[in-house]
Amino acid sequence: MGVPKILIACHCSQPVEGKHKKLFMRTNNSSIPISVEEIFGKGNVWYLDTSPECQGFQQQYSSWESLPDSTFDAIYLQHCPIYMDLQTFKKASHQNIFFDTPSKNFWTDVFTHAYRALKPHGGIVIPVESRITKPNPMLDYPVLKPNNSMNTVRKTIGKYYLEGLRRIMKTMGVMNWDVYLRNPSPFSKNHFYFQSLPILIDHQGGSHFDQYLFMMKRPSMGGKQTRKRKLGRSTRKNR
Repeated sequence: MGVPKILIACHCSQPVEGKHKKLFMRTNNSSIPISVEEIFGKGNVWYLDTSPECQGFQQQYSSWESLPDSTFDAIYLQHCPIYMDLQTFKKASHQNIFFDTPSKNFWTDVFTHAYRALKPHGGIVIPVESRITKPNPMLDYPVLKPNNSMNTVRKTIGKYYLEGLRRIMKTMGVMNWDVYLRNPSPFSKNHFYFQSLPILIDHQGGSHFDQYLFMMKRPSMGGKQTRKRKLGRSTRKNR
């Protein structure tokens, strides 16, 4: 694939008022995280943010609509307001509390413009956190308890986020992505890449994210969405 061209969504290319800090990536050759610009080259790292504070920066897009076609190998959503949408609620009546019009508009942009901007077989990376220790009466997720092994909790919470993503896709009638859950090992190359997509961390000291959802673009044929295999099968294969 060569050097990947990546897009970091909901993030400025320059720090703004203590926000939008630089992103890093660990590599097999160094125990110290290296900035993404150093690894991939500044011309291969782009940013997207719709807020006025990010306008005018280099390597910066201001809207999803402005993204060029078939350009990026990977798009990262870790700074986007998506995590409440991925929650699975205990009561059906709560589903619409957070999955409101702005949320639907955002996911429409992702499913439409991000899909268009990705190269064939490119993908979206969504990191998630499994260290949930405080219960929420509205949410139906498992909580880390002293008598539960970390591996058990990670698998369960990972599935929980995966089901949230499936729910969003089903609600919006989206079928042209293959979705995967990955729990990368820090002792293998899979900690840094998944299907050639680099895994980023937030800052030099590491990241609280320890699992990743991947949405791999499934090419369309004749303008129709294709469905090569069931999402559940592809997910189990990569846990």
